[in-house]
Amino acid sequence: MFTGAAIAAGLAALVIAPHQFWPFGFLAIGAVAAAVTAFVRGASPFLNGAGAIYIGVPSLSVVALRTHSVQGALIVVALFIVIWAADTGALVTGRVFGGPKLVPALSPNKTWAGFLGGIVLPAAGLAIYVTLLHGSGWRAAILGAALALAAHAGDLFESWIKRRVGRKNSGSLIPGHGGVLDRIDSTLFVAPVAALLVFGFGLDPLFGGHL
Repeated sequence: MFTGAAIAAGLAALVIAPHQFWPFGFLAIGAVAAAVTAFVRGASPFLNGAGAIYIGVPSLSVVALRTHSVQGALIVVALFIVIWAADTGALVTGRVFGGPKLVPALSPNKTWAGFLGGIVLPAAGLAIYVTLLHGSGWRAAILGAALALAAHAGDLFESWIKRRVGRKNSGSLIPGHGGVLDRIDSTLFVAPVAALLVFGFGLDPLFGGHL
């Protein structure tokens, strides 16, 4: 309850009062409230409190990229091209080629072939997208590969979390898919990395591309 309310308040504050501390302040308040509540219930304060940060920061990142960056809509499309291509590339090449496992202790189905496919496809996908926008395709390919690494890290981190708490699925809302977090685990890592590059280092992820 506290986590959801904190994220909603943070997103509203980001839209209403951009460039202020309030969005992250709401996340911090929600994290503390969730941690205290968990402690009273005898659950893990750290894991419960971290939920507001784990989900909230990526949520703020996506909204900030859309609303506070130049050509925000195009950047968000680029973000999801990388995420979806990473997932698709890993799934297809992993099934086609198989081979040695990537990290069997965390995710027994992931292979090195899938890992490489999940880097090559997003790099190519982002390069094509940016080239069509008249930007630098080869620079976009490098960024696509870098963000794909973040996507893989997000996937593995979610697998680690589930094993840390002894759960096969992160929820039951989407049966057979490991829960909602399994559908967005890559986004939870890619979005903050992209936001850091854009707002922290002034990177143009379209590399001159525009409509």
